[in-house]
Amino acid sequence: MTWQVPKDMHANLRHRRNLFLAGRDNPKLAREIWLACKRDPLFYFQSFAWTYDPRLNGEKRVPFISYPFQDKVLKVLIDSIGKEDVVIEKSRDMGATWMCLYVIEWRWHFYNSESYLLMSRKEDLVDKVADPKALMWKIDFIHKHLPAWLMPKVERSKLHFYNVDTNSTIDGESTTGETGKGDRRTAIMLDEFASVENGHRVLEATVDVTNTRWFVSTHNGIGTAFYDCCQKAQEVMLA
Repeated sequence: MTWQVPKDMHANLRHRRNLFLAGRDNPKLAREIWLACKRDPLFYFQSFAWTYDPRLNGEKRVPFISYPFQDKVLKVLIDSIGKEDVVIEKSRDMGATWMCLYVIEWRWHFYNSESYLLMSRKEDLVDKVADPKALMWKIDFIHKHLPAWLMPKVERSKLHFYNVDTNSTIDGESTTGETGKGDRRTAIMLDEFASVENGHRVLEATVDVTNTRWFVSTHNGIGTAFYDCCQKAQEVMLA
């Protein structure tokens, strides 16, 4: 069975409601939808992913309906896993952080025995209860808005998500010069990397940990490790 995802806001909301009801009322259709989400991440994101914007009047939740430039970024991220580093030069309101987290959550959700690491310059920016700035708060938000029939069994603790169904994990750390040393990961996301004081040490510590590091940041001058990454890795600009 094939589901088309409409881009119009009202049509997309109807599409989401129809999928929710179909999966709730029919276990066979729920399995079909689960398989469609695994096969097609854009279907998953645009049918079930939401973002949060506290600046809005009224409803603060916004269904994720991607623009063409976001489709390109998502494809680059997905294709990079297990292969190469990616640099994302971001600007405000382009959704770079959310897109990285969507891709990580999707792989963790549907693929077996994968391991992801989320990093930012302070631990509170990785995981802090009730703080929307924190990376793991955003993953909690994604899960809060998934239908119960689509959610895996999850063990959640501070700086940690464990998917019991797939044996995949998402962990969090602050960026230090020893971060990740001796570890092995499917991919690492380093958020706001230009603001990390010991960025060059972090680069050295993580280089053998994974084949895939996503450096996500706005620029903070030419002397940073993020600037050096921009000269070497595949680069995506969100301007």
